[in-house]
Amino acid sequence: MMDEYLKARKLAERQVRKALFENRDPYLPFLDDAVNDQNQRNLGTLEIPMFRIKGTKNESRRNSFSEDFLPLPSKDSEFAYKWSKVYDYQVEEGLRDPIKVYEYLQDFYVEEGNKRVSVLRYLDVPSVYADVIRIIPEEKDPLYEEFLSFYEKTGLYCFRFHSLHSYEKLLSLYGYEAWTLEKRHYVEASLYRFSAAVYEKKGREIEEYISDAFLIYLSLYSEEDILDIARKVLDNRIDTIWEEILLNGYAKENGALEAPEEGKKDTPFGLFKNIFKPEYNEKNPLSIAFLYKHDESSSAWTKLHEEGRKKFEQSYEGIVRTMSYPDCGNGDEVRDTIRKAIEEGAKLVFTTSAEDLDATWKASVEFPDIRFYNCSLNKAKLLVPTYAVRLYEVKFLMGALAAMMSENHKIGYVSDYPVYGHIASINAFAIGASLFDPKAEVYLEWSTDKTRFWKDEIAKNDVSVICGHDLVKPSWGEDELGLFMKNDAGNIPLAKVRIDFGTYYNAIVSDVLEGEKERKDRMKEHKTLLYDTNIPCRT
Repeated sequence: MMDEYLKARKLAERQVRKALFENRDPYLPFLDDAVNDQNQRNLGTLEIPMFRIKGTKNESRRNSFSEDFLPLPSKDSEFAYKWSKVYDYQVEEGLRDPIKVYEYLQDFYVEEGNKRVSVLRYLDVPSVYADVIRIIPEEKDPLYEEFLSFYEKTGLYCFRFHSLHSYEKLLSLYGYEAWTLEKRHYVEASLYRFSAAVYEKKGREIEEYISDAFLIYLSLYSEEDILDIARKVLDNRIDTIWEEILLNGYAKENGALEAPEEGKKDTPFGLFKNIFKPEYNEKNPLSIAFLYKHDESSSAWTKLHEEGRKKFEQSYEGIVRTMSYPDCGNGDEVRDTIRKAIEEGAKLVFTTSAEDLDATWKASVEFPDIRFYNCSLNKAKLLVPTYAVRLYEVKFLMGALAAMMSENHKIGYVSDYPVYGHIASINAFAIGASLFDPKAEVYLEWSTDKTRFWKDEIAKNDVSVICGHDLVKPSWGEDELGLFMKNDAGNIPLAKVRIDFGTYYNAIVSDVLEGEKERKDRMKEHKTLLYDTNIPCRT
């Protein structure tokens, strides 16, 4: 039908003008220039999602379509006539023959069936059958390798994640064994229902991140009920986690907020400052819960936080009431403890282990009126800001001091795990040492490696200056704490890190309390503007 072609062409011309205005290529991307003679694998006929079809295989076809596969040739062209015929056939009988596409890094490029794709895209058809040839890139991409492993078990193309381990997490929810056809249809239907609800409520701007959004949903709610719950319940859940979806979809992956952007004053600790808060005083103190994985008699980490808790509580005597919950365990046990703390009056909850971030996040959705913080270097959730000690600066200074004290240019460094934060400290220590002594050699040992004992390994290399642990268990003693020098009489301490969590908790809690003061100030200003006629109106 030519009328529909003209409507589709009008939309295409609008897309071209918009792309040119934004200084983007207005036509379809094509594959021939993107890859050369790569390895190919014929996957057979598959049902593929339409939104993953990115372009055409050959350059000669690209100028016939806008970037969204809508047609551009004039109404008098042979192209327009054929496009209209394909449209009529789809409306009257439905297109049955599969198109032919090449898959490259999870995107599809059409070799045969460009007009069919254009018609189906115009009609908003969600998927199409295609004969798929996969092109294996020469350079390995970790995320794509993870997808290939996922595809081998599931045979699904409908998921496209943007961060590592997401495919693994989805498999952990639905099962690692090869998926049956029934399971594939069940998971596809679940994703489709979730996607339809999101697009209807929020629009399609997040379409590229819909798989990531779906995984966030599954992380918080059961995957078993998504097809059974009422649509209103699903809509309410999407509203509840929408800000979290946006943060995870559009924020820089694995980014850390060093400072607020210019012109913005909110920090992770100030996310809630503009919410109206109750007034806290001696009669109505702010109740704060601290959750610890261990008790302070067996954990130096817990002992540090306990010292910080007691210190800052004294600063707000009468206004703040704190409660501590040691030995909280993991996962559901943490959430149960959080529920108990809230039942006992907690309005602010600190979880002090990086392993508890996900459990804290789930609790923040369950209890939207409670404020949550997690002590870790992990990327903050929107509802759960994170806080942690930045040690690499002091480690840089300790590295310089170690190089100064070492007579044979050999320095030992002991760490427990190669995790984020520790790596930065190790690098900073080595840089500090090398700047003072270019001949310095740092011997790194892992104290948790059960196949070797770090003291023996360091002794083999004639190392006398060692940077040990920043924290030790209360039963260990302190002769191997921080930077120390070995000699016949024993260990001579040179420097050690002193962590004061009381300062952190003072900053966070004062920020929460300051929010109430700002609210009162705004109310006073509002009243002044209403009743003092000598002050001009402002907007």
